[in-house]
Amino acid sequence: MYDTSKYSGWKYVTIVPASSSMQQMTELRNSIFLLFLIMNVATAVTLIFLLSKTVYRKLNKLIVSMKKVEEGNFDVYIRHKDTDEFGFMYSRFNDMVEKIRYLFKELYTQKLLQKDAELKLLQSKINPHFIYNIFDNMNWLIQLERYEELEVLVDSVSTYFKRSLNAGKDFITVADTMKQLESYVKIQKIRFKDRFECAFDFDDEIIDMMIPNFILQPLLENAICHGIEPKTEKSFIQVKGVKDDDKVVFTVEDDGVGISSEALKKSPTFLQATRRMKRIILPLQISIKG
Repeated sequence: MYDTSKYSGWKYVTIVPASSSMQQMTELRNSIFLLFLIMNVATAVTLIFLLSKTVYRKLNKLIVSMKKVEEGNFDVYIRHKDTDEFGFMYSRFNDMVEKIRYLFKELYTQKLLQKDAELKLLQSKINPHFIYNIFDNMNWLIQLERYEELEVLVDSVSTYFKRSLNAGKDFITVADTMKQLESYVKIQKIRFKDRFECAFDFDDEIIDMMIPNFILQPLLENAICHGIEPKTEKSFIQVKGVKDDDKVVFTVEDDGVGISSEALKKSPTFLQATRRMKRIILPLQISIKG
C-alpha cells in the first residue's frame, strides 16, 4: 500500500506481510461462521422446544381422555380443530368411545328387558300354584257350608290380588307388601285350619321403601309348607324388616319342624324362585336355617 504527501510530494509505501492479512481474513470468516452457527443452533433449540411442548400438550389431552374412559366415564369427547395426525387420532378416539357407549346402552337395555321378562315369568309361575290352592279351599268351604269363612277367604283373596297386581308395577312399598302378606296369611290359615299365628314387625323408616313384588312371599310360603305343615301343634311365624346401617334386613322365622338340606334342594318353587329373583332384581343375601 502507498500514498503521496501533499506537502512534499514524496510517496509513502507501507509493506504488510501477506500472511498477516490472510490471518485476519480467516479470523473474520471464522467469527462470522461461528455467529451463524450459534444463531442456527439457538433457532433449532427454540423450534424443538416449541414443537415438543405442542406435541406433549396434544398427547396429554389424549392420555387424560383415555384414563377417564378406563375409569368408566364414557361421556368423554375430545373437542379439536386439528387436521394433522393428532386430529386423526382424536377423531378415531371419539368414534371408539361413541361406539362403546352405544354398545353399553344396548347391552343395558337388553339386560333390563331380560330381567323384566324373567320377573314376569317368575310371578306367573308363583301365582297359578297359589290360585289352585285358593280354589281348593273355596270348594272345601262350600261343601262344608262354612260361608262365614268363605266370605273371609274371598275378601282376603281380593285384597291379596289387589296388592299383588299393583297396576302391573313390579315394585311395591313395604307397607303394601305387609298388607299383601297379611291377606296371604289369612288365606293360608283357612287352609291349615288356624294351625299357626303370624306377626309382622317392620321398622317405620322402611315402610315407604320400594321393594320387588313377591320378594317375601316365597320365604313365608316356605315357612308354612316346610315348617308348619308337618307339625301337629300350633305354631308361630314372625316376619320382620329392620334397617341395619346401610342395609335393610328381612327375616321370616318360625318354630316349626325345620327343613333338612335334602328337602331344601327339593323346594324349587320357593327357594329357587327367590334366588332367581335375587339374580334378576337386587343384590340380596338369602340364608335359610332349619
